[in-house]
Amino acid sequence: NLMKWVGLKEGDRISPGDVICEIETDKATVGFEVQEDGYIAKLMVPAGSKDIKLGTILAISTPKKDNVPSFTNYTLEGAAAAAQTTQAQPPQQQQQQQQTITNETPVQTVSQSGQR
Repeated sequence: NLMKWVGLKEGDRISPGDVICEIETDKATVGFEVQEDGYIAKLMVPAGSKDIKLGTILAISTPKKDNVPSFTNYTLEGAAAAAQTTQAQPPQQQQQQQQTITNETPVQTVSQSGQR
């Protein structure tokens, strides 16, 4: 199994239907399409990666180009640590934090409709 990006780099604009990457297996090549407008904020998996586990976040998108630089040093490990810190806080602090969160969160940009 081999994954390759389709000519994308961080900061590029994406639209529904755009294929962002292809994964080659010994039986087929599968392209993954974007479902929403936005910008590539972070490519989480290097091109040419092999044996990617199912459920791995491949890329992060954001609806606003101005937000792309804030993901420069983003790591999944850092996000997991922040989530654990939030869970350890009293419920009132968690509620206040949730009210300040915007919709620029890591999302898995993989879609498989089953149609061929």
